[in-house]
Amino acid sequence: MRTEEYQRMYDLESNYWWHQGRRYIIEALLKKYLPKSNRSVEILDLGCGTGINFEVLNKFGIVKGVDNSLQAINFCQKRGIDSVVLGNVEELKVPDESVDVVTAFDILEHLDDEVALKSIYRVLKTGGLVFILAPAYQFLWSGHDEALHHKRRYSISEMHRKLSRAGFRMKKRSYCISFLSLPIVLYRLYTSLGSSRKQATSYVILPKWLNSFFVQLLRIEATLLTRLNFTFGISILCIAKK
Repeated sequence: MRTEEYQRMYDLESNYWWHQGRRYIIEALLKKYLPKSNRSVEILDLGCGTGINFEVLNKFGIVKGVDNSLQAINFCQKRGIDSVVLGNVEELKVPDESVDVVTAFDILEHLDDEVALKSIYRVLKTGGLVFILAPAYQFLWSGHDEALHHKRRYSISEMHRKLSRAGFRMKKRSYCISFLSLPIVLYRLYTSLGSSRKQATSYVILPKWLNSFFVQLLRIEATLLTRLNFTFGISILCIAKK
């Protein structure tokens, strides 16, 4: 990720609609798939960035993180998080079958994903779960992806194949960030054209009322995702079991 993007994320992700809505989705699915009231669950968050998702993950167990950026770890420490270590997801320095849950939120697109999935499979206990979010659809590639140093975007079927090859069994597969797909698609397509394409993340600062409205739409979507799967969205969501 470009250096300046860490600061932008740190400044915006507490309240920005995309990040807030995504946390609602993460929390809703963790509530559905993790054992009730089991605070001893060992959770490993990969590519944890500035650590904002620890706000949600800490409700479900004992959370540790891995990131390959010292900047990311410094921002985590600003949030009071001291359980993140410097490391490479493709070569995790974690004992075999030692973790109950792995979360990989918008990280696989940065990596040799098949190597990373095998590494995740190795560290998970038998019966453990991996929760994955990743950007959807290669046709939406834009300067946003380049600024974040993405290597690819995904389809659900592609991620399913890669998880299966790594040994996982699929529990849930869906697109998400679906309610807001149309405006995001139009914006991304516009910014990917000709001279309008720039290597910068597509944070568009909205009026507070509109930001709040988008958050509430994604909160509704989060509830629906616990009961059904969407066939289109800006991100893909997969939950798989070892």
